[in-house]
Amino acid sequence: MSWTIDEAGALAYTLTGPPPRSLSGNFNPGMLVVVLLADGRRTMGDIYDRLVDLGFSMQDPADVLLIFQALERINAVAMRWHVESFLPLRHICYGGECGECCEGHLVGPLSLSEAKRLHEQREALKQLEPDLVDGLATMEVQDEQEPVLAINFLPGHCVFFGKDRLCAVHRHYGLRSKPLICQLFPVRVLQTEAGFRVGISPQCTMTHRSFQTAEPLSLPEFFESVGVRRPPGAIVGLDPSRVRSLRATPIFENNLQQESYFLSLVAIEGLSFTDLINSSTGTLQSGRPLPSAYLAEVSRRLRRFPERYRHSPLDLPTSRYGQHVRRFIADLARLPEPPAPWIEPVDPVRAYLLFSLSQFVYLRETSRFPQVETGIQVALIGLIGALWTTPEWTDGDRVHDELGRRMAYWYRMINVARSYQFLFDDADDYQVFRGLLGE
Repeated sequence: MSWTIDEAGALAYTLTGPPPRSLSGNFNPGMLVVVLLADGRRTMGDIYDRLVDLGFSMQDPADVLLIFQALERINAVAMRWHVESFLPLRHICYGGECGECCEGHLVGPLSLSEAKRLHEQREALKQLEPDLVDGLATMEVQDEQEPVLAINFLPGHCVFFGKDRLCAVHRHYGLRSKPLICQLFPVRVLQTEAGFRVGISPQCTMTHRSFQTAEPLSLPEFFESVGVRRPPGAIVGLDPSRVRSLRATPIFENNLQQESYFLSLVAIEGLSFTDLINSSTGTLQSGRPLPSAYLAEVSRRLRRFPERYRHSPLDLPTSRYGQHVRRFIADLARLPEPPAPWIEPVDPVRAYLLFSLSQFVYLRETSRFPQVETGIQVALIGLIGALWTTPEWTDGDRVHDELGRRMAYWYRMINVARSYQFLFDDADDYQVFRGLLGE
């Protein structure tokens, strides 16, 4: 890159490469220094440290990333994106018989251009699809500390969801006209302190059918298929008080250790679900039965879960999703006391339990919990509940649809702020429960 300063605060620069480009723009001093430090050898962490050394007020490494993203949008820098997945991405969409990705959970955030396009499509579809429910195309919801735009799901499902359980936008305008998050689901992308992570959300109610058998997705081809030149991931850190931060606070570092431990645990070949549960609090244990006191406490907390769980407006009984969730919750309330004897799941159920948990942790869906480990324990409790309330675990050589759906429903139900309070009174109560796995 060659450059000259034309006037105060303005930088004229030429990026060489195929093809050469000459552009100019106005930069504040911090952005200008970032451009000069971006020599292709320094990492973003290196540049952050150098900016701090130079006296710039940088509160968070994420600030540097946001500067880079702004510079990239005007072709001032070219970034080499590190993208990885924990396991090969395998997925087949069964939207024609499912439609549950369009029910029971919020779809967002949306960009302003996506929201504008949806409002325009909504007006046009009033004539093309008169049976669609009434309502605005989008809604504003609170995400962490800031409001974001999401598709209007207040009817219990997407307002573009037809009676045939198919997307009206897709039908009339094509796949590429839908919001990017709809095109991607259940593939989820996030940006961490080490780069981009890509995985399959365990909130998809049909992933259990194809997580082992579908052809692996090529990440470059996948991103190209949805028309993006860079991975479209939001920043997700490990400090629950500042989820969009990459600052290495003590809480961040502690959660990073818990995350790393669990992902190494779940990757152990042939690991049983029982061993995973026994080892989930930080010490590898093999060959032990689950403590009877632990199973009794899991059952007690699941029986009282229906009293504590607060249905969101998205769980309306008019939606198929809402009907399924209510039936699942009613079955939890009827669990026997003491619980039935523990039966170790065998493949393919064992494999899917471990797969869904790995994606839950890898995609940082634990960020809504005080600690990564707390999120894991909440997830485990619900997965045990899904096993206990589903009579048939397999259908031939695959996970039974009812079990796969109930696992996904649990992941959706706990994907709300302070959901651990559905199961635990406070931190002391959690520690008492946690201690049962050490008995």
